[in-house]
Amino acid sequence: MRIFHAVFTTFLLRVSAMDLSLEISTYNFSSNSTVACLLNVLNRYVEHRQVVVFRDEIQKFEPTATEILKNLSTVVWIQPTPEVKIVGKAGFYVLLPYNPQLLSDYRKTLSSLRHNIENRFLVYASSNFSLDFIQEVFTIFWDERITSVVVLKDDESTELITAYTFFPFSESHCYTVGKPVVLDIWRQTTFDESADLYPLRKKTGNMYGCTLKGLAKTRPPEAIVYPDPTIGEWVLEGTGGKLLKIAMEKLNFRTNISIPPNNTKIDRFGYDISTGIPNALDEAINKLDVDFAFGIYSHIIYDSADAEFSRAVTEECFTWVVPDKAGRIPSIWSNYINEFDIGVWSLIIVTFATISVSIYVTTHLIDTSGELRKLRDIVFYGVATSLAVSSPAQPETHSLRLLIFQWLLYCLVISAAYQSSLGSFMTVPWSTDQIRELQQILDGRFNITGQPQAGRILKRSATENPVLQRLSQKFVIHAGFYDDVIDMIEAGTTASFGAKRFIQFYSINRLRKRNAILHIIPECVLQAHSSPFMFRKGSVLELPINRIISGLVESGITDYWFEYSIPKSGLKLENVRALQINQIKGLLIILFCGHTMAAIVLLLEKAHRYWTVRSGKKKRVAFVDSMDKNDRKKGEPHRMIHAWN
Repeated sequence: MRIFHAVFTTFLLRVSAMDLSLEISTYNFSSNSTVACLLNVLNRYVEHRQVVVFRDEIQKFEPTATEILKNLSTVVWIQPTPEVKIVGKAGFYVLLPYNPQLLSDYRKTLSSLRHNIENRFLVYASSNFSLDFIQEVFTIFWDERITSVVVLKDDESTELITAYTFFPFSESHCYTVGKPVVLDIWRQTTFDESADLYPLRKKTGNMYGCTLKGLAKTRPPEAIVYPDPTIGEWVLEGTGGKLLKIAMEKLNFRTNISIPPNNTKIDRFGYDISTGIPNALDEAINKLDVDFAFGIYSHIIYDSADAEFSRAVTEECFTWVVPDKAGRIPSIWSNYINEFDIGVWSLIIVTFATISVSIYVTTHLIDTSGELRKLRDIVFYGVATSLAVSSPAQPETHSLRLLIFQWLLYCLVISAAYQSSLGSFMTVPWSTDQIRELQQILDGRFNITGQPQAGRILKRSATENPVLQRLSQKFVIHAGFYDDVIDMIEAGTTASFGAKRFIQFYSINRLRKRNAILHIIPECVLQAHSSPFMFRKGSVLELPINRIISGLVESGITDYWFEYSIPKSGLKLENVRALQINQIKGLLIILFCGHTMAAIVLLLEKAHRYWTVRSGKKKRVAFVDSMDKNDRKKGEPHRMIHAWN
């Protein structure tokens, strides 16, 4: 593979040289030490990145440059000129400026570059360039907010190579380049300290109280941001606000907060319902009008080619809110059959049939003279015991006693559960059911409305569901405040689609005084990740803030914040539940074990009778008693006496 890379790189270089019609003067690296230094840096930091060089610069440093590239264990992508727009995966860009005029080309290249936090830049500066030139190089990179750049300054007189970078935050300057900082010095074969040449964590770990520009997006209850004129500061509440406070404390920076431009419609919680908010955020971030945006941003709404989300802290549930008790009207039999669900009723029927057959088989396999020999009597006995009615039947065998015992225990639990539910239903009868299915919303002839973002999400999620497609066609964007939507839902004329926590927040705050409730369908139509920050792609702030968020997410603190922010009243998530199978799981285990034990005892009794009779130890004889006819009453038959020898 290494040989292939070398051959491929040589082929590209030769083809590039053939395309060049003008004679170009050649530059050389100062010594073999310079070549060794460049190879050392490339081999240490290229990793998974694609090496990118520019053809004109490579040809200026022939043949040494080709030898360097041939020794790399990766394919080298050779661009015709620095002015070409470069896009693609993470790259390691090697710049070999042979004259200061190339800086203008670099500026064009960086402005058209698709930013990536994984990009790395290496610039080689010969002895002809001064520190002012290096600082100008850093300024060009910082104008695009790129910090992963190292300049190797060659000094022919001392045969030393100095590695420079810049720190945008320090005690002497804020969010600017500052003076070039020495990272390490190369002496012949190695660096003095083997320092990290791309110390991203050091560059942003302490921002020395500098002020950054943050764009606030209020979205209750996760992010509530508003200015407090009494203290002259912004109030930060909700998960988004708390995360910003922690980031400011950990990274030591302040935030100059602003709100999206042209925000003409702000409700009582600071929620901006103006149209075009996602586009306004994207534009402000891409043009570097702000350093970051904070709040809560759903990935499905604010996705952009030029913006990057921070680590997600939650999955938003998008669902429906409908009027309370707007479902099916209950039947007249609801009070008598809704005590159990269909699964429990089915098991009761199967169990009744099983116990009846078991008793019938047991009484006939073992000759008994009890009352439970006829199937008719057995069925009525089962009904009587199910209704807690006493029965004179007396089981005569051990197997039959075991069957009856576990059956009576089963009847005790089922009868108690049924009577309890029946009593409550007769006291408070079943009312109209809640809406639980999308088809019911469609059949209910509701007005379908919500916020603009909710409408876009509904259309995206309705591609494969015909019911959702029809609902999305009926969806009308509500241009007013969401409080108005809550009022329309309470009136019974409207259904709305949106984020569950957002709906809950407005429901409780709007309906608390009126003691009214709405019904939120528990099932999520769509779930989407949400993040508290947005950056420009490749932002220097992305990695340090993500580290802070990761620690809080893994500790469970963000889950607690989200749970705490969910209102606990003003809505109904689900209706009364009937008794389900899992609630009688223990009883079913006892029933199964009882049947098993009774079957074993029955087999033992049958075997004992069989072997006793077969062995001839006992013989059954019958005789008529010797009672005189005169001693018997008139019409009294002879009695058959059974005895065993």
